[in-house]
Amino acid sequence: MTPSFYAVNLRRQITRLSLELLLPDEKVPVEVYNGGDYLGKNTRKYRQLSDLSTNPDGGIPTNPMLINHRSDDDIKKSVRSMNGMVVDTGLMIACENRRDEIQDALNTLHLESRIDFIPKIETVDGETLDGEDYKDLSRGEDDVDIIHPPAKLVPAAADLPDQFLQRIRGGVQLQYVNSIYREDHEPTTADACFVLQEMYHILLREGGHERQEIINKAWESATHRYRRIKSANQRKPSILDKTNSLVNRLRDEHIITERHGELHARMAEHPQQNLTF
Repeated sequence: MTPSFYAVNLRRQITRLSLELLLPDEKVPVEVYNGGDYLGKNTRKYRQLSDLSTNPDGGIPTNPMLINHRSDDDIKKSVRSMNGMVVDTGLMIACENRRDEIQDALNTLHLESRIDFIPKIETVDGETLDGEDYKDLSRGEDDVDIIHPPAKLVPAAADLPDQFLQRIRGGVQLQYVNSIYREDHEPTTADACFVLQEMYHILLREGGHERQEIINKAWESATHRYRRIKSANQRKPSILDKTNSLVNRLRDEHIITERHGELHARMAEHPQQNLTF
């Protein structure tokens, strides 16, 4: 759990606080599940997310994030209604020194493609931790000198598979893009935020697009999805002008890149892939 793992270069906009992201106007507590269960609303993780979405002190809004192997549509929709995010990595991470213990089960259940083995986590101080070590340390008081601050785990991020990192990065960046709408905007900019969200979804799923092409495509998608955009056709030029300004903002904040006339989601894939086995 590291700045490069979560923050993806949102240096001015986002801060890593334990298992929590801090956006300009909201905080995002993160629940991580590395097991093989297909998560839905009838699970303990969902109850934890619901608890995390409450804000008893009336302070900054709290919008939870779940990082897991796979989850169903019900939990995704429910967490989205909390202004949160579900990330399906498509992978479970296991420690390399435990491979022999579970290899027979992986072969029997045909799960080899769903497991990625990595070395023991190594801190900047040279301490190595496997799953059991980390679990034990996180339950007691002896972890302070080993795994705090979280930046001590930065080197371990290099051992995580690209698919895992890119989908988590996509979820974090998409959460930030969605949060822009929740800032205080006048109506035209608020409408542009809906177009921006559709644009970013397309970039995460499809890859690079020429700027005007993707903005037009996002407008069409937004008119089908949002009644308020469909009824705003007379204001289309001003809405798309605002959308262009927001695209420039995301480019300046390294959420998107612009290369050879095409926009790309920066080093990210969509956090919710199509269901394939």
